[in-house]
Amino acid sequence: MRLKRISSILLTLILIGTNVQAEVIDSIWVGGSKGCWCDPCNWDPPVVPDGDFNIVIDSNYVDVNEVEVGIEYNRSVNELHCYGKICLANWTSNRVHLRMIEPNGLTNHGNLIIRTDEFTIDGSFVNYGYLQTKDTEFKGNIVNKANGLLEFDDTLIFGDLYNHIEGQVHINDNVDIPGGTLTNEGLMLITPTGEIWAEIKFINSGNIQMYLGSLSTGLLQNLSIGEIRGAGIIHANQLIKNEGRILARGGGLLLHSWGNATSSGILQSSTGSTLSIETTAGDFINEGMIQVNINGSTTIDCNFVNDPNGAVLLKGGSIEAPNFVQTADANFAGFGSITGDVVIDPNGLIELTGPMNIIGDVNIPDGAALEISDGQTLITGHTTCDGTIRLIGGTVIFQGGCDCEDCTITHEAGTGRNHFDINSDGTVNFDDFAAYADTWLWQASWY
Repeated sequence: MRLKRISSILLTLILIGTNVQAEVIDSIWVGGSKGCWCDPCNWDPPVVPDGDFNIVIDSNYVDVNEVEVGIEYNRSVNELHCYGKICLANWTSNRVHLRMIEPNGLTNHGNLIIRTDEFTIDGSFVNYGYLQTKDTEFKGNIVNKANGLLEFDDTLIFGDLYNHIEGQVHINDNVDIPGGTLTNEGLMLITPTGEIWAEIKFINSGNIQMYLGSLSTGLLQNLSIGEIRGAGIIHANQLIKNEGRILARGGGLLLHSWGNATSSGILQSSTGSTLSIETTAGDFINEGMIQVNINGSTTIDCNFVNDPNGAVLLKGGSIEAPNFVQTADANFAGFGSITGDVVIDPNGLIELTGPMNIIGDVNIPDGAALEISDGQTLITGHTTCDGTIRLIGGTVIFQGGCDCEDCTITHEAGTGRNHFDINSDGTVNFDDFAAYADTWLWQASWY
């Protein structure tokens, strides 16, 4: 009976001890501007946080400009909230792990700096303030809230990266997201030394500014409100799908895909800049707008198909591809230069104005039309025409010759026509002299 009573008391004590261990302890840093996590005197209550602890590190609470917390051993806590200016530092020669037991356990409300090498955050991270990293691993998702700023320098993220509207992400060095997705709704800057790799997918509905850096992913989807601008390299293993705006500016911007590349949005080359599109799987299909400004260029390394919903506008720039296919109902207009062979589908139309060079062959089948207005177009290759060439105050030079026996060539006056085109028929010849003489020269009464 006595033994049974002792066993009951021991069981009760064990249960009480278990309940005590299960209680979460709220702990706050009181160690001043610099100290070791391992020192219980740096915490209130004076216990080293490791386990069921919700902790706060706040430089304002200890009334210092910055708090540096040195970590010498791997630690686990439920939650860690940082306020003010905080530096988490590795005080050993080995990699240290700071593990968050609760989801979204590490939350930054101020300025958080992880400036030392070989530091791992095990668990998800939420940022409302400013984060600067160096040689840091995140084993979890990262969410950057509105007005948050992430500055990544040599960072590895085993999870997803989500940048909210009005959030900013700066890529200053190599950032890898193996097995994860990057979603950008805010602003992302990629510096000249910046490289970011998101293995699964990159979804952009915000603003990406590239300064000669690189962006690589499995699938790149630039949504309708998304914009990518600048110079550098954009690579996708599977697909580049543009529904928004991609602008080459300040140099050369390369879009490279091991798979397909499609655009139903805007592709634009600003003045003096080059947009290059390289794919290894099929033709490049344009279902949106391609605009090339003066002295700018767009180069496509595969066959270019201008879909019925597509449009090309040359504003003094140049566009190049091995072959151009202009489908019916698609738009192609402007002045500048085209390098490559051009085929206009039946019921298709290309409208050229001002000075224009086509460096390649041109095929205009029955039902197709080439319109040249208010300027001269030089075709260096061979022209085969069974359709229509409309000259509206314009001229064409078939430098490579023309099979034009079944071609209908019409002449009309253009809005900027030659002043010597007196009779406004679109050509300048002896008929204009006769019209001038009939209108203005004196005639004898006996004539």
